[in-house]
Order: sequence, then C-alpha cells, then structure tokens
Amino acid sequence: MGIVASGDEGWNSFAADSEYLYCVKSIDELTKLFEATGVHADAIKNRMLAAILDPESALRAQLTDALNEHVVHAVWHADEVYSGVVPRVEAEAYDASQTSYELERDLTKVWNAEDDPDTWVIEVTALVKAEVSINLTFYVFDSIDREEIELGSESIKRDVELEVQAFLNCSGVQADTGPELWNVDVEIAPSDYDVEVGEVEPDFSDH
Repeated sequence: MGIVASGDEGWNSFAADSEYLYCVKSIDELTKLFEATGVHADAIKNRMLAAILDPESALRAQLTDALNEHVVHAVWHADEVYSGVVPRVEAEAYDASQTSYELERDLTKVWNAEDDPDTWVIEVTALVKAEVSINLTFYVFDSIDREEIELGSESIKRDVELEVQAFLNCSGVQADTGPELWNVDVEIAPSDYDVEVGEVEPDFSDH
C-alpha cells in the first residue's frame, strides 16, 4: 500500500475508494503513523532529553554546536526596513550567531528503524535565540542632479527567535545504557529566515 500526504479532497476521495492508497492530510500526520510509542520508546526519549538538559553532557555540547552551525550558515533576509528620516534604506544581513536555546520537550518524537532494533531517530525541537548583524545603507535624492545618492551606511543588530527541528540519529542503543554510550549524529536541515528590521535612522554624529 502507498501513502499520500495531501490536503486535497480529491486525493482523499480517490484514496478512500482505492485498495492500494491511504491518504493523510499533512506531513505531520504522516510522521505520526510511524512514530514509536510504548514504554521502551518513552525510556529512550527521556534518557535523550535528560542528557541534552545536562549542561555537562557531551550530547548537549554536540547539539549546541549543531544549532550554532545551523544559525551561522542559514540564509538570512532582512525585511520590513524603513526610515522616517531618509527616503530609502536598504538592509542586508551578513552575520548571525546563536545566543541561547531551550527545548520544547512536548514536541519530541521518536522512531525506531524497522530492520534494526538498536537504531533510533529522535526529533527534538529547540526554541533558538539568535543575534543577527545587519548592514544598512541610506539613500537620499539630489534634487539638483536629479539622482539618488548614497548618504552612508552603518551596522545594527537584531534579536530573533527560531523554532528549529534537529534529528538525532542514534545507533548502538541498548536498554541498559545511556546516550553517552550511543553513537549519535545530529542533522539539521538548512533553512532561510526573515528578520523584520523595522524603523531605522542614520547616525549623523560622524558627519
């Protein structure tokens, strides 16, 4: 049997009459079909969360590094920028770094590989706080030469919050061991993020 993830009612009706298709309305609903449940899955999830929440654990350091790399290498777009002083301003994000994060524990999900009882995938969701550096360029219109000229540029910073999903691929998982003895690889998909800059004003103190 095949599984289709679609919110389209046509697909839903077609799958309802088919012996070979099953339709779910979203990707989230699809992943829940395969999510592991039960005492063993809960035990693995709780051990992993405990290790991540331990500030001295190697796993927490590994996840922290992965989240920071994600923030640093994400594509950042500086949007919604305007000024009440000059006619036009352009903004470009050029750097970002993670400042802190917290786990949203209730969103943790666990899957077990069908062909290997010792291999598990654990999805954790982190609320990440980041600081983004933005370069501003201000423009004015020269009424004499009838052209736009650059007035100057400066850098500012903006704080943002992101919800980031990280997948912990675990092998060598045993019922009587903890995550410090498992082989854990952290994967986070690349992402684009928008930063709403808001109202800005040029600094005339150096002019």
